[in-house]
Amino acid sequence: MKTSLHTLHQQPCPCGSGIVYEQCCAPLHNHTVKADSAVQLMRSRYCAFVLEDVDYLIKTTSIAQRHQLDRKSLTDWIARTNWQRLEILDTLAGQRQDTQGEVEFKAWYFLDEGATLQCHHERSQFKKEGSGWAFIDPNTATNTVSGRNSPCPCGSGRKFKRCCGN
Repeated sequence: MKTSLHTLHQQPCPCGSGIVYEQCCAPLHNHTVKADSAVQLMRSRYCAFVLEDVDYLIKTTSIAQRHQLDRKSLTDWIARTNWQRLEILDTLAGQRQDTQGEVEFKAWYFLDEGATLQCHHERSQFKKEGSGWAFIDPNTATNTVSGRNSPCPCGSGRKFKRCCGN
C-alpha cells in the first residue's frame, strides 16, 4: 500500500530516521527549510519518492540537470513503485561546511503489483548550489555555469544569479 500525506500525520517518516514526518522531511518538502547535509537531502528525496512528490525530486536535482529530466517518465515510474525502506550505508563529506558529498544507500521496493522485492544500491553524489544541497543525477548530462552572470542552465533565459543561483 502506498503512503500518502494524509496517512502520515505523526507517524515515523518514511525515510527511516525514526523522527515523525512533520518534524523530519515535511519542512524540506514544504520548502520551509533546506537540507543541512547531503544525507538529509538523500533521506528527503527517498521520502519524496514514497510520497510521489515529483516536483520536489526535480527541484532538488542539480540546476544544470533539471531541464533534462523527463517529468512524465519519472511520474509514471514512481506510480508503479512501492517503496519499502531506505538504508544509509555510508557517507563521505556532505556536511554543512562541505561543498560536495556522497551518500551510499540501498532503497528497497516492489515494482508493479505482485513483483519480487528489489534493491537499488547506489553511491550518490551531491553538491552545494546556492544555499542548499542538490543531487547530481548520474544518468543526466550536466550543463555548467561559468559565473553568476551566465545564463541559468534551467532554461529560463535569466541570469543564473537572478534565477536558480539565489
